[in-house]
Amino acid sequence: MGRRKPPPASQRAPPDAPQKRAASLWLAPATLVAVAVGVVLARLPSAALRGVERQVAVGRQLFERGAWAASERALGDDLRAAASRLARADDLRAAWPRLHEAAAHRAQAALRAADHVADAGARRGALERAAALFAAAVDMDGAALRFYDFVHDYCRCLRRLGRPGAADGVFEASRNASGASFPWAGAPAQMPCCGALAPAAVLPVEGERPWHDVGAHAVAAVLAARAADIVAEAARALAGGLELASLEGHGVELMGGPTGAALGPGAAPWRELLLFDSAGGWREEPCARFPTVCDILRDAPQVVGAPTAVAVDGAGFCCRVEILRLDAAGHVLPHTAPTNARLKAHLGLATPPAGAASLTVAGETRTFDDGTVLCFDDSFWHEARNDDGAAPRYVLSVDFWKEGLAAR
Repeated sequence: MGRRKPPPASQRAPPDAPQKRAASLWLAPATLVAVAVGVVLARLPSAALRGVERQVAVGRQLFERGAWAASERALGDDLRAAASRLARADDLRAAWPRLHEAAAHRAQAALRAADHVADAGARRGALERAAALFAAAVDMDGAALRFYDFVHDYCRCLRRLGRPGAADGVFEASRNASGASFPWAGAPAQMPCCGALAPAAVLPVEGERPWHDVGAHAVAAVLAARAADIVAEAARALAGGLELASLEGHGVELMGGPTGAALGPGAAPWRELLLFDSAGGWREEPCARFPTVCDILRDAPQVVGAPTAVAVDGAGFCCRVEILRLDAAGHVLPHTAPTNARLKAHLGLATPPAGAASLTVAGETRTFDDGTVLCFDDSFWHEARNDDGAAPRYVLSVDFWKEGLAAR
């Protein structure tokens, strides 16, 4: 058997082939690692994107603290400057939801800042600007119509500008965008500010209305029957000096004069003397000044009881009994209650002459006289005015559960 001839030189492996083959075994994993690291780095938020995130967080924190003007700046010009540095397409895509959220919060901050502008003309201009920002947020992304606190504020802004028809349009657009998740199934004028309407099985929508017959509700009826005694009791209390020290749950942003001018932080035209609330019970010291009121309501189940329908959204917002004062030339701006589970009765105690004191609910205005009882649903948009230039308006205000919620 002859000896095998070696392969031609052209077919022979170079002397360093084993080392190159070994190196190639390492090269592929190293390349994969490099590619993977590149992908990870590409997906990490850039410095510009992190800057946008920080700026949005700053604006939100200012909003939560009630620094409305500062929040609007942070979510406006300051955020625009940060967003202008976004260069990568994936950064722009990642930032879009946050930028839209910021646009919505900016409009809400602008509304609250406008509420604190003292000059009537400048205040209206600020409200117009806020309305434009609300519209821009919707144009930017229609998903804003499913942000229900945003929608409520947008409607509030338009109603304060005297545009209820435009507010109703926003309401219907939100309803159409939301489908079954829409929280306000009734009329556009009924928008509880802190939750959905009570379930229809508990309070049917067709039974909801802004004004109620005094005689149809036991609490309102007993106030009307005892009105003369209560008015006389109030006259004695007022003659002896009555201190009403705190705002009736409304911030300064709800206050204004007949011209629409807002009042500064030191002013408090809407004040209360609390006789009862469900959290703290009856206040015996003020009840000593108003014994008739406290005696006739102390055991009223619709005032002091809890509803049997425990699924009512916002049920923690009832009930209160209080004396309310609205100063001369005072105006409580359009707003809504946190829940539609309650009704409110107002009994005029000391009112200005010639119908100067009025209450408007869902666009219908009624006036107060001493001894007049008005019964209404404050989950509908409503506002109160005292157009008298000299005399304050005093009313007894009583919250009570609706008839469909049998109190226990």
